[in-house]
Amino acid sequence: MKKILMTLMLLTVMVITAYAQDKPGTNLGKSLYTMKQEFPELRFIGSDENGERYQDGYTEDGISMFFRIRNNSVVEECMICDSDDGFSKMWFDELWKSFSSKWPYSVKVNKPYSKMFDFGSFKILMTFSQENGTNRALILYSR
Repeated sequence: MKKILMTLMLLTVMVITAYAQDKPGTNLGKSLYTMKQEFPELRFIGSDENGERYQDGYTEDGISMFFRIRNNSVVEECMICDSDDGFSKMWFDELWKSFSSKWPYSVKVNKPYSKMFDFGSFKILMTFSQENGTNRALILYSR
């Protein structure tokens, strides 16, 4: 009986562990305090009815991150990669290849320059665009 109980407990732990790793890591749900610890250059850039907006990095440097915080919890995180060469398109393609191979069952939109994954508790949107000589790749995690 003990052996059966131990086996069931071990299987339960393995299933929980496998499920927990079956989604990409995010900053969703983290507190503002934790975010400031993890992103020392995080700065407030504005607020609206959807929450406070924070940024880490500078868009003119090519890569920056944005976070929306509501009720002291991250509800959106966005990374933007801008370039005037092929780097942002390569980044977009590699993100898509990596995510779609690891989580193919989560793909909900698969258009050439717009991809979406649904993990139940959050969604991921990936886009690529070209405008006025600038290439932009974006990945947005939201609840």
